[in-house]
Amino acid sequence: MRILIADDHAMFGSALHYLLQASDPDCVVKAVTSVAQLLGLLKTEALPDLVLLDYSMPDTDGIRAVAQLRELYPDLPVAILSGHTDNVLVKSALDKGARGWIPKNLTPKTLIHALRLILDGERFVPPELLVAPAERVLSEREGEVALLLAEGKSDKIIADRLGIEPSTVKVHVRRILQKSGATNRAHFAALNR
Repeated sequence: MRILIADDHAMFGSALHYLLQASDPDCVVKAVTSVAQLLGLLKTEALPDLVLLDYSMPDTDGIRAVAQLRELYPDLPVAILSGHTDNVLVKSALDKGARGWIPKNLTPKTLIHALRLILDGERFVPPELLVAPAERVLSEREGEVALLLAEGKSDKIIADRLGIEPSTVKVHVRRILQKSGATNRAHFAALNR
């Protein structure tokens, strides 16, 4: 089993490296701290059996990185590691091709079980992250706006990136804040960072 971990917190990557090797001495684990390093390693070495990608990376968010990896390496299983448990982000990651969403607060035993499921071709997402109350479900466009809003982007930047009017972005932001329960843009970004 070859696993490549991309997490900007080197200590977390190292801890996960030791945990995985302790659970399976034949497991080969490498850790990088950016998506750029991840892409460089994938170009120069044999593809791993699984990529574990932190959602909050310094050079891009995990959902964009999943989409990029799926485009470049369609058969490479990728799972998101995150402390975030927002089901909108989870759904977006799965829609982009992630094989799973692994909360960083899982017990070691559950983490190993999750990784084995993913390596066997299954998906792993804790059930509570899949279910959203109907009033919290975002439309596809709201989901796109929410990803940029979580990064702290302004209405103008969101409008430019998505090719829509700033007034339309304002409407989407208002709905997203209502559905998420966030009190304002900064609160939403803090909840989803």
